[in-house]
Amino acid sequence: MKFSISNLAWQKKEQENVLNLVRKKIKLLEFAPSLILKNLNSKKEILKTKKYWKKKGISLYSMQSILYDSKNCYLFGSKKQIDRFFIEVKKKILLAKTLNAKIIVFGSPRSKKTFGKKKKLLDKMLFEMLKKISIICEKNKITFCLEANPKIYGTDYLTHTKDAIKIIKKINNKFLKVNLDLSTVISNKENYTVFLKKDLNFIGHAQISAPKLTNLLPFNKEIKNFINKLKKYGYKKVVSIETLPIKKNNLDYIKNILKLIN
Repeated sequence: MKFSISNLAWQKKEQENVLNLVRKKIKLLEFAPSLILKNLNSKKEILKTKKYWKKKGISLYSMQSILYDSKNCYLFGSKKQIDRFFIEVKKKILLAKTLNAKIIVFGSPRSKKTFGKKKKLLDKMLFEMLKKISIICEKNKITFCLEANPKIYGTDYLTHTKDAIKIIKKINNKFLKVNLDLSTVISNKENYTVFLKKDLNFIGHAQISAPKLTNLLPFNKEIKNFINKLKKYGYKKVVSIETLPIKKNNLDYIKNILKLIN
């Protein structure tokens, strides 16, 4: 089991100091594309970015926040909005391949707005979209990890990890997996041991996070239990540290987070 860290955890001006701090332990980056590239369509900038991270000894492993800057992209909206959603997701899959990333984490609670549609229809629409996405992922060898978003994010569909596992099991494609997110587990008080025992094969990625990406340190016990259980049940993939920076002493904050993964 290896660890990565999300670049949501620091401000750009802190980056060099953070990398000097983390790279003894962590060689993998989880990244929001808009935080490493100003122009996602510039081949020159993409090449420059790849060289930068290679020089730092860090591999671009997993992509998150894939629709953060995308407008009018909705999984369950109008035909135009759904088409736009697919186009933007496809772009990010191709970008991930170009950057040599392996994983895309798809949470994006905003893009899962249900527009008053019934669950049966939502299930059908999600199934059809994920099937289309799986074709692109399989062609490009990128694993797309569906993440449940609890109700604290204003969602009313796909709110529990079991919901994500159910749809991924139904499709059963090796390039479609579930992201096991600790903040979802904490928010919903989920018994994730059940997933690790029965559905480990459908979990493609895991994240250490707190509800609403707040300070991780008060969840010291939950984090250590999470790591221990992942190890116990044979999870051998990557676990990402996902948090937002704190206002004061962010470097010390990250240093203390690293102590939790010993």
